[in-house]
Amino acid sequence: MTNIRSVIVRAEKILVMPLLAVLIGCDTGSTAKVGIVDIDRVASELGWDKDWQQEQARETEGIRALADQINQIQKELSEKLGESPSDEDQAKANQEMLEARQKFVVARSRANQRLKVMRMDLLRKVSEEAQSHIGTLAAQKGLTLVLKRGDYIMAAQPAHDITRDVVAQMASTPPYTSQSDSTEDSPAPPAQTPPAETPVPDAEVAPTDAAP
Repeated sequence: MTNIRSVIVRAEKILVMPLLAVLIGCDTGSTAKVGIVDIDRVASELGWDKDWQQEQARETEGIRALADQINQIQKELSEKLGESPSDEDQAKANQEMLEARQKFVVARSRANQRLKVMRMDLLRKVSEEAQSHIGTLAAQKGLTLVLKRGDYIMAAQPAHDITRDVVAQMASTPPYTSQSDSTEDSPAPPAQTPPAETPVPDAEVAPTDAAP
């Protein structure tokens, strides 16, 4: 399923770029105005990614704890085997370490996948919440197109970036409530949707590779 989604996203990018060129060309080329929005930055500046950051910290701590356990198992096995273990004992120790490392890899992969899905859902919500504000700003600024940074944009001049304007408008327009300040009685932002390929940070923790 993930592979199919990646293929679809890549196909969309291949098709969209020529379409953008045509649209801009149809709008007299040199007079076309394009705006850029960084949805990740919108989420961060509005405090909407607070829960995701906390979950990332928990997952990273869990992976670190598991890596420590595996290293402890390796240390105990080495001490138990001594300097001249039998072939049978060495084989058992190697198998035990192999299984422990496989469990570590599976746990880290699942943690990264959970974080990726959570980030995708977060950015979807921010994108949908920002949609009407982006449309308003586009009309006010006379923009021909507004693109999302990260999907198709590698670099852009600061003058094209309207992220700060989007953040300011969302923060000042009811019923917006910053997640960092919200309470149980505060209205939650409406549900929304993110780019499918948002990268998720990998937990850079792994047990030592030394064999017993």
